Amino acid sequence: MEAPRRLRGVLRELERQGFVAVACEPRKGSHWAVTFRGISTPQIMTSNGSEPRAMKNHVARLKRLMAEGERGEVRQAQAA
Repeated sequence: MEAPRRLRGVLRELERQGFVAVACEPRKGSHWAVTFRGISTPQIMTSNGSEPRAMKNHVARLKRLMAEGERGEVRQAQAA
């Protein structure tokens, strides 16, 4: 996966938290669309390292999306 060094550092930290990036596409400017395993929609992330809370915000959002996805799978299994 080709990404700027700062974004690769963010992705490594997210992998330590249990999230696996499967695709990374450049967008306009310093933004990238990153697709994670288990999350249906790509997440727009920046390669700019000037925001110290960005990592905590990414982790919190990804945890919420994973939890929503798991609840949706349980609902679908119960409906079947």
